[in-house]
Amino acid sequence: MKKITLLVGACILAATLQAKSLVDPTPVVTTLWENGASAGTLPAWFLTTTNKTRGIGASNEFVFVATREGTDGKSIYVYNAVNGEYVAAMNTADLSLGTFVLNDVGVTDDGKIIAANLGANTNFKIYMYNDRTSSPTVLLHLAAPEGGRTGDLITVTGDYSKGTAKIYTASATHPSQIWVLEMADGVWKTERRFIATMSGVTAAVAACVAPKPDGSMYWKAGGQSFKLIKSDASIDELGAGFSLYSNAIKFIGHSTIYNLDYVALFTYGGGKECAEIVALTPGDLSTCKLITRTPSIGTNANAGGTGDVAIRYDADNNPIVYVVSTNNGFGAYKIAGLGIDVLTGFNSISNDLNISIFPNPTKGVVNISEMAKSVKLFSVSGQLLKEEYMINKLNVDGLQGVYFMQIESENGKITKRLIVN
Repeated sequence: MKKITLLVGACILAATLQAKSLVDPTPVVTTLWENGASAGTLPAWFLTTTNKTRGIGASNEFVFVATREGTDGKSIYVYNAVNGEYVAAMNTADLSLGTFVLNDVGVTDDGKIIAANLGANTNFKIYMYNDRTSSPTVLLHLAAPEGGRTGDLITVTGDYSKGTAKIYTASATHPSQIWVLEMADGVWKTERRFIATMSGVTAAVAACVAPKPDGSMYWKAGGQSFKLIKSDASIDELGAGFSLYSNAIKFIGHSTIYNLDYVALFTYGGGKECAEIVALTPGDLSTCKLITRTPSIGTNANAGGTGDVAIRYDADNNPIVYVVSTNNGFGAYKIAGLGIDVLTGFNSISNDLNISIFPNPTKGVVNISEMAKSVKLFSVSGQLLKEEYMINKLNVDGLQGVYFMQIESENGKITKRLIVN
């Protein structure tokens, strides 16, 4: 009888888990802030008929908007990631050449700012800023980039300080080609690496890729179907005829609970001008489904269908989606309820030690319940902000937001979430 009971219980558990994987997530979208036409909060520099503002990137602290408005047609404006307030304009004096001298911007996990121009068969350039107050360094200059028009959109992943940063581009010609600029021995390589050719497309307006940790990536361009490039560089040629009026794809993450991948797309036209959140079973494009949208930023005409999205995360691992829509503005939106797996950067750290921090939230100083051999303070995106030794309190004056404290004692390491008001 006991064996039968155990068998029945196992069957019920298996059925429950199977059913759980078939349940759809119930995402909840919250507008954190919006500098947009619909809200009537557009910055004075953001014009609504010129089609010149197309790129956005984000760190845990700042949002960077790339535009051809402003000084010499090449501006990167910096905004507070928490409240959307203006901070400063970056130094773009040394940016030069290209069909458009500046077109997109992205950020590494440790806060290095990557900017790119647009080169239509000539003078494609990628730059790196160490921080928002520094001058740019040229990482790559291709006088005649193979693959044709390059730089409509870039995708930046990884951590520069760890040598894992990468910059992906996809050309907007037929056939669209995908390339990546990587690092070796702590420095950027001098040549980019070819990944794949999208021979099955006739055009690729604002082509973009969304890399996954396993080496595969999703591809999207305006007017084109959603495609998968596998880790061996082979391509799902059929693709999914999904959200044709979209581009600027970014990978959000995977949920083991729902067995789903999530991606964000910039979508345009028909009063959208927003981000679409798409879910699919990993590797199976036939399962693509729209699960939610962010609010429309505005209804101004966007003739080229241009815009961009960037992704960061809050302390509960909910994605924050930053969206820019040409002629309409930009904003920040939290997507809760996706059940995304915990960020891998903190997975290997034990949380079994009996160490506490207080007060939490704090305003200036956080106390540690015992003397620590070392304390490291990280942003949610993984950037190391502070490192102290043999202390039982940490000064966090001047900071605001959510952070991770990695505390090392004689008995091991523990990571605590810290909120600074």
